[in-house]
Amino acid sequence: AARDGFAELFFTPEAEAWHAGVVGAPGAQPKPRPTDQEDMLSRGPLTVDISLPASEATVQFCSQVCAEAADMWLGWMQTCPPLPAGMKVTSTYARDTKLRAQ
Repeated sequence: AARDGFAELFFTPEAEAWHAGVVGAPGAQPKPRPTDQEDMLSRGPLTVDISLPASEATVQFCSQVCAEAADMWLGWMQTCPPLPAGMKVTSTYARDTKLRAQ
């Protein structure tokens, strides 16, 4: 499936280590996993859904994490192979059709 190919390209050991560091940060409390099927389907393996204590250190941590996530995403966008012509539209249509049918 498409997600298997994405795992090889994007969910690298480095990305998983970054994720583990974020969700395992001091004071981080994981939020309950969603039970809504649409929400569960739209989350990826690197989803970060945590609560942190209100402090200046937390604001700095979140700012750093957002910058790192943006850098990671930009790196993926610059290095991943382009989709074949028409595949992006077709995959989006297939995904949307599946979600609407539920």
